[in-house]
Amino acid sequence: MAEFKNLFSEDKKLILPKQIEGEYQRKDGKIIFIRIKISHLADLDVPGYILVFEDLTEVKEMQEKVMRIEQFAAVGRFSAGLAHEIINPLTSLSGPIQVLARGLQLRDSYKKLMQIVIKETDRLNVILSDFLNYSQPRKNNNTIIDLTQLIQDVIILLKNKEDISSKKTDCFQRNDRPFDFEWR
Repeated sequence: MAEFKNLFSEDKKLILPKQIEGEYQRKDGKIIFIRIKISHLADLDVPGYILVFEDLTEVKEMQEKVMRIEQFAAVGRFSAGLAHEIINPLTSLSGPIQVLARGLQLRDSYKKLMQIVIKETDRLNVILSDFLNYSQPRKNNNTIIDLTQLIQDVIILLKNKEDISSKKTDCFQRNDRPFDFEWR
């Protein structure tokens, strides 16, 4: 805000309208972002200026949050691409090694080495697949269901449980028509 302090010095010709943005430290020590708009007073008979101060602190904070979110999204996309690039060669290694392990007559020590390679490539594949599942947005699988049918299916399942089958239960739809079932 040093620019603001020197703005009205007598040796400077002020070209208006003008807008200045900068950081300002309040008395409590907090840094805030301020925009100052300066223009001439509309009444030409009275010389003067109009100054409008805007606190841009929240706007700047939101811009920084958006930038961090975009950076995290970029890291996520990069990581997902990297995971795919690792999975593909793992699959290329794992498949042939499994075929060789089954088809070749090898000493036990070599068989164990191949089993370790297969086990570790499978483990890496699981880790990377879990990572990909976690990093990708969930698809919305909303479907329309017949709630009446769902309730009837649940009732059929419950009716076969020993601790419930001896109980009498009534279930009514909104229009007060009972479902067609009986506990026995």
